[in-house]
Amino acid sequence: MFSKHKLSSAMMARIGTIRDWFFERTTKNVRLQGRSWQVEYLVIPAITEDGSKLPPIFNYPGGMTHLLPCIEPFLFLDRRSIHISPLGYGGSSDISDWFFLNDPYHGSMASLQILQALGEREVVVYGHSNASSIVLQMVIQAAVGATKTKIKGILLVNPLGLRKILVSWVALMFPISGMLSRILSWRHDSPIDFLDELYAPIDHLFSSQKIGYELRKSTEQRLPELFQKMQILGIKIPITIIQSNWDWAAFHFPWSKSNRKILQENIPADLLDILYLPGLHNVTLGKDSENLAKILAESLRN
Repeated sequence: MFSKHKLSSAMMARIGTIRDWFFERTTKNVRLQGRSWQVEYLVIPAITEDGSKLPPIFNYPGGMTHLLPCIEPFLFLDRRSIHISPLGYGGSSDISDWFFLNDPYHGSMASLQILQALGEREVVVYGHSNASSIVLQMVIQAAVGATKTKIKGILLVNPLGLRKILVSWVALMFPISGMLSRILSWRHDSPIDFLDELYAPIDHLFSSQKIGYELRKSTEQRLPELFQKMQILGIKIPITIIQSNWDWAAFHFPWSKSNRKILQENIPADLLDILYLPGLHNVTLGKDSENLAKILAESLRN
């Protein structure tokens, strides 16, 4: 745990704006497959009045994690952001395991229902790692009339789903990447260090079904099909891809296509922007999160 004097007074005040949520656990009801579920969410306010007038960012966290490790970059942004605890994680953990075997995009409809319940008319959607497929499915469902919320932009950070990946490679790199990211984040002052003690950890072990679901979602080539479906539906929303220099999911053999090539083949050039930043796959903690926030802020200005 870092001493609080290392963070600026502005950042400590920012952390204070969401402290109460960690005790209250705000939830909304969503209706999926004929049943009602309680889903936990968090709203981080903008810093300035001008920031509050901008469309908020909606964040669906990446795989095998709850909400907390995914919010740190947004503490540095002057824009309201909305975050969901993925179904089956954190305060949304009452979702049955059978649900995960039924629909790989189970979180997209829940996300749209929460945005509609909050009265959001316009949002920019954000997905890290294998949340990218959930986010793109949200875009498609919103376009066919599943919600009144209009999606203004798409931000995908180190997206999984561009290529097929061996299950063994994902099973090995997920824990290693998470461990290295946490170790490296300890070298820097991190807002999450002050929130971590307030957030109860996941109160149940992952079942084999849930682990299998996350591995499948990470190893299958989902995104090209979703990008192509967006073109068929005439969805013309700017897509920003943010790629870490040391993202293990970008590894490819010299004779196979790079992530950049796959993206350029599936997204119209006038809608695609590919940006790069230093860091590992999990760039949502420590100094990496601040660098990510700067790139997000610059991208949102354009």
